[in-house]
Amino acid sequence: GTLPARYHALALDRFNSCVLVAYGAGVAGFDPTLAVVLAWAESKWNPHAISGGGARGLLQVHDGVHAAEEERLRASVSRLAAGLVLLRRLLDRYPARLALCRYNIGVICTADYVSACDDADMQDDGVCGAWRWAGGVEDHARRARRGIR
Repeated sequence: GTLPARYHALALDRFNSCVLVAYGAGVAGFDPTLAVVLAWAESKWNPHAISGGGARGLLQVHDGVHAAEEERLRASVSRLAAGLVLLRRLLDRYPARLALCRYNIGVICTADYVSACDDADMQDDGVCGAWRWAGGVEDHARRARRGIR
């Protein structure tokens, strides 16, 4: 049989979100693949996603993590644009994995801190979880750029 119309509408909504993220990343001047993979990891391309901690939208912009940057951007741009601007700024300052980790949990993700993430005592730590998550996002983006499934 065929799928109900609501599934087609949902698929179209998610596809449009994916295209929007890719386009926005291109306009912002960085790799659209990384932004699309980040949006999938953050929200499964659901523009209406809200996390348990209150992060919202495709890139899960969260007042607590992105407060300083978001305050400056809130009046003039959408959450997607705010997320892309924040990610662009982080990518300009840090290597990709550290930028993604900082995007995910904020300033507590530092190079000195994450260097200890291989330590057995640190495996359940929130920063180390974000560091591993960022590595997964970076790896998926790298593989997608090469066309590897």
